[in-house]
Amino acid sequence: MYGSTWVVTREKAEKIREELIKRGGIEENPKNIYEIWRIRLGNSTFIYYSSNKLYSTPSNEIWRIWELIDSIIKTESNNFKNYLLGFDETGKGEPFGPLVLAGVMVPKEILKDISLEFSTSDTKKKHNYEYWEKLLFSLNSIENLKYKIDLIMPREIDRFNINMLMDLGYEKLLKNLIYNVSFEDLRIVIDDYGIGNILNKYLQSVKEKGAEVITISDSENKFIEVRLASLIAKSYREKFLKKISKVYKLEEEFIKGNLSDIYVRDRFLQYKKQDFWFLRRSFGEKKIKEKPSFIGMVDKESRVICFFCGKSSYQVILDNYKFKCIYCGKEMKDLQFALKYKYGVIKVEDERIINMILDILKHKDILDGFDFVLPEDSLQDLLPFRDMGKILIDTKSSYPTYIELNLQGDSIVFSLIRNV
Repeated sequence: MYGSTWVVTREKAEKIREELIKRGGIEENPKNIYEIWRIRLGNSTFIYYSSNKLYSTPSNEIWRIWELIDSIIKTESNNFKNYLLGFDETGKGEPFGPLVLAGVMVPKEILKDISLEFSTSDTKKKHNYEYWEKLLFSLNSIENLKYKIDLIMPREIDRFNINMLMDLGYEKLLKNLIYNVSFEDLRIVIDDYGIGNILNKYLQSVKEKGAEVITISDSENKFIEVRLASLIAKSYREKFLKKISKVYKLEEEFIKGNLSDIYVRDRFLQYKKQDFWFLRRSFGEKKIKEKPSFIGMVDKESRVICFFCGKSSYQVILDNYKFKCIYCGKEMKDLQFALKYKYGVIKVEDERIINMILDILKHKDILDGFDFVLPEDSLQDLLPFRDMGKILIDTKSSYPTYIELNLQGDSIVFSLIRNV
């Protein structure tokens, strides 16, 4: 015997509540902050959650009530866009590990299959690693659910305005998720962290093309797609922190701790003196961060601009850990940031280049946070870097833009591909 779930707006939920009471339903007090109301009718309890999920506990006696609810929300479902996109992040206020952004795309037809477990899971509470691992496994088992994550690295946050970096990261995630999807089919909900001009400009252009766009605070308690994005971001960050603590022999309680704890703060100040890639050395400091002006190094045609010779190109050379203009050979400082936020995806097929990437990841930070698309038989060496959140790895996805790597002597040629 199974219960039943529906996704329904507050307006429709109120109509359902009235119908349940008319038929003898008895209102009960909500049992937690995520319940808006609960009503007992017959041998079933109906619970409406802040995530817009309505759940009826298992019963074989009230199927006619379930049919009534189906008829009430039928028109509601028809009003949804075909794809619901939600975006959220975790780690913004933490001193250790990357800031993880997540975007999820939920086809309208699978809303009814989204488990109640995801509607009630609380990302603000502490859970053990196994809890998040199980949750992510369940999410990955949902057919046709599509999601992507992005990483903002501690060194980037130490230097640049964090909200502006998030603007760029979310724009990149959006473009990757909606690739080959009609704008008219989209509803986009982003938790409002203080969205700036960079992302607002892009959202406005998407809205003008037919998408529905919602930016709102506390969105994970109002939209199931944002809650899913929040759970995905949190699950991945928990995996990264666990691996970091193991590799660098740090207690998990410390690396997940709060600086209000004297012991955690003292340890943090000790590690702050060292050059660990996973530590935000500027955490707690009040200083004005740079604007991400590096974004101007890529023009509207997605070509790299050399500020020395003034030429634009879809190619750049990486030589001796430095990006250089393919025309004049001058070093292009900070280009890795522009490539990461404008492209972000690196496709590699040559085994020799994979070995060179491995060397770079061990000694430099210029490829940190990139998403690598690799042949499945070439993953093994890079998995440790993926597992602690230094890079991302993919094997199948298609992207609107990506970087293709080839060898030219001892240098790597970065070829910028626009797949649009």
